[in-house]
Amino acid sequence: MDFDIPSYVMGKESCGGGGAPDFLEYIESDGSQYIDTGYVAQETTCLELIAAISSTQTTSYATPLGAAAASYTSELFIRAWKNGSPFIYAAWGNGRYKDLTSGFSAFGEPIEFRLDKDKVLYLRRSGSLTSSYFNGTASSYPTSPLCLFGINVAGNIEQQCAMKFYGLRIWENGQLVRHFLPAIAPSGVACVYELLSGAFLYNRGSGSFTAS
Repeated sequence: MDFDIPSYVMGKESCGGGGAPDFLEYIESDGSQYIDTGYVAQETTCLELIAAISSTQTTSYATPLGAAAASYTSELFIRAWKNGSPFIYAAWGNGRYKDLTSGFSAFGEPIEFRLDKDKVLYLRRSGSLTSSYFNGTASSYPTSPLCLFGINVAGNIEQQCAMKFYGLRIWENGQLVRHFLPAIAPSGVACVYELLSGAFLYNRGSGSFTAS
């Protein structure tokens, strides 16, 4: 694994006809859409999300990716917005938190958020890489599937995030287990395609994604 922006960020390509998707540079949510990834994080999970956060949000908190138990007793999320301002903050397990907000002002450009299995949060934008270890110790992990464009709190979707989604990769013990890409389904609907299983994941919220 490295920190090179993957080639799928750079432009659109097509897989061809039949039931294959057309890959996109990104899909965009206005804060009403979300994707249920179906993936439940493990202790050895590593996440790499590339997204561009909108400067206009419809909620007090906006979370690009996350899951939590009821009352947030265990959690895994990457938050990007708090009360009208950038707020780059991540939580892992129970009692492990990290804030990388300082100096952040980059709205609209692709940003790489990476949370590795050694519990280090990385943030890269415009070629600048910031990293920091988490504080505390983890004692439990959420059992709800990760939500993309929001956070799944024991089955309830909260803190939906207006953003452009470029890609998400997930590893367990160093092995790639999920690779989500923005795509157009054969039906013409903008969605997320999971490359390893060949599954189309559709918007579970209201409205529809904007495709580009």
